[in-house]
Amino acid sequence: MKNKFSTLAVALGLAVSTQLSAQVLTNGNLDTWFTLTDSAATETPDNWYNFNILKTQARRFPTTVTKVMGVGSASSAVQIENGVVPASLQPNLPPYISGVLSYGDDLNGVPYTSRPTTFEFDYKCTIMGTDSVIALAQFKKNGALIGVGAWITGTANATTFQHISKPIQWVSPATPDTLELFFITNYANLTRNKVMTAANMGTTLTVDNVMLSGATASMSDLETNTNFTVYPTIATTTITVKKEEEGQCTLIMIDLSGKIVKNSILNTNETTISTTGMANGIYFYQIADNDTKIVKIGKIEIAN
Repeated sequence: MKNKFSTLAVALGLAVSTQLSAQVLTNGNLDTWFTLTDSAATETPDNWYNFNILKTQARRFPTTVTKVMGVGSASSAVQIENGVVPASLQPNLPPYISGVLSYGDDLNGVPYTSRPTTFEFDYKCTIMGTDSVIALAQFKKNGALIGVGAWITGTANATTFQHISKPIQWVSPATPDTLELFFITNYANLTRNKVMTAANMGTTLTVDNVMLSGATASMSDLETNTNFTVYPTIATTTITVKKEEEGQCTLIMIDLSGKIVKNSILNTNETTISTTGMANGIYFYQIADNDTKIVKIGKIEIAN
């Protein structure tokens, strides 16, 4: 079973890596900056896309990213803020724009093939009005979202650097091919389809030391985790999950297209899950503990 599953996993592009750490982000410490060719010689962080770059195309485009002092006295950080669009540009743009910082050369993400466990960074922020700020790391495979780490705040200001460490939630055992990593101000209005107003000016998010850390365990380790048992391997109406670990866990089942077809809470040491209505075929499953860490993966066949 193990050898067959590993062979099938490789064919489907699933995670079989045994690496112990995630890929390092280029200029994740935000210490390397370069000067744009606009008339103001605006600085922008290397390998991070932001709207400052548009200043080379529209001379009066607002500055939404600024170099500031970082966590260490000799380091730098990036301050992201909402911007006021000059009246001369407003026929084609709204009067205010959000501050956006995106890892890579544009907003489309970068090639990435690790499965980190944690999204970390240091931040300060000032929230104005009903605004909020967000940090978002999205992992995709062939355009489909398979993992995410997110942090959002809209209530508390932070005048000194705070460290954030958010677990990455994986909904598929696949290895990603793309990372999309964003920091955004004025997120509240963006998600509510509201127009930004002058009341939101002054919202800032300062970011330093961005990193993706850890790595999900290798497939062989997760397959052979004896603290969890899922049976039968060929099911007709139900499957049973036995666990020896304390605490709530979650089991999801994924079809061969990558679609999640079952999401079940495991509150007891033995849980029976109905497979009635599921189409015949092969399904992958993964079990995550209460901290969203994946602790068991495998496959079953449905044969009604």
